[in-house]
Amino acid sequence: MDVTIAIDAMGGDHGTRVTIPAAVKYLQQHPSDTIVLVGLPDAIKAELRTVKTSIKPRLRIQAASEVVGMDESPQLMLRSKKIRPCVSPLTL
Repeated sequence: MDVTIAIDAMGGDHGTRVTIPAAVKYLQQHPSDTIVLVGLPDAIKAELRTVKTSIKPRLRIQAASEVVGMDESPQLMLRSKKIRPCVSPLTL
């Protein structure tokens, strides 16, 4: 089964330095899957340049207009950022 996975490429304690290599490793082990890396395109592209692999066509980049830092208050983020959380209904 082909799977498409969206990953917050900027997330975690170490951001793209960890998420990009992990995405590449996943795709090497799952040859029919695709990953959408969500975040700041310049940062994602810079990290992808350091990765030597042929899976890049199965990696797509989705630009995020802003990034929420680990130290930012959720309340302040909702008031000050242009972004809004996306909530989709759960379907069973």
